[in-house]
Amino acid sequence: MRVMSASITTPSPMSTSSPVQGTTVDSIVFLASLISDPQAVDSKLDTLRSVTSHLAPGEAPSAHDLVQLNALQDELKDYLINHDPIRSFTVATLEQTLRNHFSSHQRSVRKEFIIILSSVVVVYLACVALTPASLSLVKRFLLPAAVLVSMLYGAIAWFFLSSRQNFKTEIRNVYNYFCGGIALGAVGSIQFPLIFAFPQIAALPPFSYIGFVVPYLVMCIGFYLGANLYARQLNLSQRLWSVPWVSGVSLVIAILLISLPHSPRVTSLFFYDLSLVTIGIDIWLSIAATALSFSVARHMTSRYQRSMQLFGLGQAAQGLGCTGFTALLLVSGPTPALGIGIGAIPYAISATFLLVSAYTFKAKSQA
Repeated sequence: MRVMSASITTPSPMSTSSPVQGTTVDSIVFLASLISDPQAVDSKLDTLRSVTSHLAPGEAPSAHDLVQLNALQDELKDYLINHDPIRSFTVATLEQTLRNHFSSHQRSVRKEFIIILSSVVVVYLACVALTPASLSLVKRFLLPAAVLVSMLYGAIAWFFLSSRQNFKTEIRNVYNYFCGGIALGAVGSIQFPLIFAFPQIAALPPFSYIGFVVPYLVMCIGFYLGANLYARQLNLSQRLWSVPWVSGVSLVIAILLISLPHSPRVTSLFFYDLSLVTIGIDIWLSIAATALSFSVARHMTSRYQRSMQLFGLGQAAQGLGCTGFTALLLVSGPTPALGIGIGAIPYAISATFLLVSAYTFKAKSQA
């Protein structure tokens, strides 16, 4: 399929005075940044390097240069529409993406981010104001934190889900896995402000051992499967992080943790073992998801690298949180509310990385 030259090209190709229209060179640079595998088109960009190398600052390209540049522009569009392993464009959607790039669209994404965060803070403070005045000040701020956490996770999911339209089905499924994990993370995180505000909850068997952590296992599975699918779509070697290998190691971890001697302070073996095994497997899945995320990032254009690197850092922080919780379980058995509250801090850091990752993904994929 051969694509016609972009309508955004101006008669003066080296001029950059218009905020909406781009030059031929500008368009080529942007199109190249959209391509998920830079090595696939690197040799094609020799044309751009050759033309720009002999132009003085402000000098317009010759008619012969323009013919070469327009041909290169067509090739990059053709690659994005027909051959890119991640992006899924039509002629119309690619032209719209070009127009968005040379307009204020990226600023509108930043504005959306600010509005969403401001709304989350306003709703949280309103919930604080509505809590009974008879509660202590600490509890008045902690109880609405469950709402705050839910809204933040909702914002993460929104940025990911609203940015997938120009990606292939497999990549949209990657973010479906991520958002499924995020939803379960929200469910799991709601309990921590409540446990910290009401320590008596921690005395209940399902919450005695760092809370009810099963939702986090499902969250980690979703993050791992998404990162694994992303790596497979890029044809990356992943023997150590393949589904059979990761599943087998998870089973071994479960058997080893269950076989450990139990502290005399443990009164509910079922919920203790459930929490210990869940968190132990979470650590392994977080390691796998972190490794896969950074592997994917290394093989992507810089446009998408930052989002995946931030996602990987979120997985690493999550793994640290799981490690801390495992240590609490092994040392103390039944976990005090204060320990649960402190142990949840890495999860909050992880959520922050995920939020910035989701925002970056939307800003860069639609800019």
